[in-house]
Amino acid sequence: MLRRIGYLLLLALTLAAWWWFERRDAELRTIRAADGAEIQVIDGDSLKLGADKIRIAGIDAPEYRQTCTDADGRAWPCGEAARGALERLVRGGGLVCMERATDRYGRKLADCRTGAGDVGAAMVRAGFALGARDPRFEEHEAELADARQARRGVWRGTHQHPADWRAAHPSRQRAD
Repeated sequence: MLRRIGYLLLLALTLAAWWWFERRDAELRTIRAADGAEIQVIDGDSLKLGADKIRIAGIDAPEYRQTCTDADGRAWPCGEAARGALERLVRGGGLVCMERATDRYGRKLADCRTGAGDVGAAMVRAGFALGARDPRFEEHEAELADARQARRGVWRGTHQHPADWRAAHPSRQRAD
């Protein structure tokens, strides 16, 4: 009888430890904005900030499921890489977004900054975003030229502009 109680106690302690570590690990993975709101990165130019859906103004990043080719013609998941780049940027802390407009899907088009600077410019400089083809917003021409010349991100091979990719793959665009 004591052996069974011991096993049950050990099992209960093991489950309690697992639950505690899972909660702690989930909290460590949570990204927070400067105001404490939870951030969920959707793809390379879209995120949820609390309840708000935000698209970073002036940029267009590869869709999450989009692939590009490298200099040797091999496919690589540039959409996943763009999402990862944005996640690393916002994980740096201090994200603040200033709404400039609303898009046709009801998302806020916003300029976003972290302690490291302008998020849109950083994504273009890293080669994981292009200009948004939206006349309301200025393009990041200097950052775009720098990324292209250094062959960073999508510029290391060939890519399809995200807007053209969405038009060709209407059912595969969203990661969320």
